[in-house]
Amino acid sequence: MAQKIYDYFNRLGGPNGKIRQCEFFLYSKKDRDAVYKCMERGYEFPEVTSWIRASKEDFKLVKDLGIRETGILVSCSDYHIFKKLKMTRKQAMDTYLSAVAEAFEAGVMPRCHLEDITRADFYGFVVPFVNELQKLSREAGIPVKIRACDTMGYGVPYTEAAMPRSVSGIIYGLQHYSDLPSEMLEWHGHNDFYKAVANASTAWLYGASAVNCSLLGIGERTGNLEKVMNGLSDYYGREGRIRRAVISAVTYPVVLGVMMLLMMGGGPLAMGDGSIGKGVLLAVLTVSMSVSYSVVLRRIPTQYSPLSIVFYVQSFALVLFWAMWGISGIGDGISGIGDGLLGEEQWVKSLLSVGYLAVLASVTAFILFCYTVRKIGVTRANVFNNVRPVFTAILMWMMFGEILPIWKIIGIIIIIIGLFISQKQEKGDKN
Repeated sequence: MAQKIYDYFNRLGGPNGKIRQCEFFLYSKKDRDAVYKCMERGYEFPEVTSWIRASKEDFKLVKDLGIRETGILVSCSDYHIFKKLKMTRKQAMDTYLSAVAEAFEAGVMPRCHLEDITRADFYGFVVPFVNELQKLSREAGIPVKIRACDTMGYGVPYTEAAMPRSVSGIIYGLQHYSDLPSEMLEWHGHNDFYKAVANASTAWLYGASAVNCSLLGIGERTGNLEKVMNGLSDYYGREGRIRRAVISAVTYPVVLGVMMLLMMGGGPLAMGDGSIGKGVLLAVLTVSMSVSYSVVLRRIPTQYSPLSIVFYVQSFALVLFWAMWGISGIGDGISGIGDGLLGEEQWVKSLLSVGYLAVLASVTAFILFCYTVRKIGVTRANVFNNVRPVFTAILMWMMFGEILPIWKIIGIIIIIIGLFISQKQEKGDKN
């Protein structure tokens, strides 16, 4: 069972290690067998770590198992020190430092669990203790990791809260008064007062590099913190899917573009004067730009309306159009309109065509496309982009009497069948 859960963690965290570590007890043979089975998987993430008692025998066990990092309980509140451990603060600190020194001696990286930190004397005990840990770490040349544990769930995410209740104050204090780097700091929050998610998010925002949680209802009182991990997994999974979609979409146009360049050259693949190759190459570039535009459009924050996005895009296009106007000499040809090169009827038709292109094709169509991408996503929107040639051919037949030869009709049928197949496949993937 432990091995199966470990496999799930690997899949959920993905190849980039969003679930960075799993923590195991080593007390019984059953615990150690579970560790062996999980380590046999050979996953980079999540890394197998342990939680032990501060004894030489346990440190030796960690090293023999080949575990790089282990957790050590170092309770820091007066409730634990005086009432549970029956020690003074100095005695507790000396005991903890001795245990960490033994970990260093065994060649194991210690992870010190500052238990009950939200009831501890933060500046009177926690900061001095962590400073001593940092000294030992520098002498041994082995880093020490700190886990801030809100054992009772008393921590709050409010910056104005007094210490030691303030989660942001704890993370800030450990970094600035104990010189603890972010990658060596993690948060362990409990959900007794339903603030596990808020406190974990606050700890991360203020510099903790990791948060602890439990899944499947197994573990201490970490509440619904698994929502944090599920959210992170969804976010980074979506990032990976978008990246793969862009690569797969661009690969085909690039290969086709190289082929067109060969066709336009003087080699055996050349096609006449190269005009066909140039046309296909421009079509490939158009498709590539359309895919890129769709991906960028999906990433634009939702506070920008499609109308605003299209306004900025078309304004930029207008600048480029005027630049091309001046470079290509189009303006010289159009200036001949006043000299009678175009009749009044032709001028009106040309103006209506430009207006149609601007209002319907360049503005209205792009606004609708923005809404479509926002509603159904980039992949599905680009699938429906493929029916544009179908509508173009049918409208040209209906409005201008253009002939539809058999090869065009076959092409239309293939596109429509492909559209239905892709939608059916997508539904199957979702199920």
